[in-house]
Amino acid sequence: MKSNSSPSPTKLRPEWGGMAQFAAALVDIFGSALDAV
Repeated sequence: MKSNSSPSPTKLRPEWGGMAQFAAALVDIFGSALDAV
């Protein structure tokens, strides 16, 4: 997959950073829940 329009993937959109943090938090929560079971 080539992205010649945007050289740096971190400069996509300002909300992408928040979504990445949110996804990481969800993964942590689900991981803790699975460990508890």
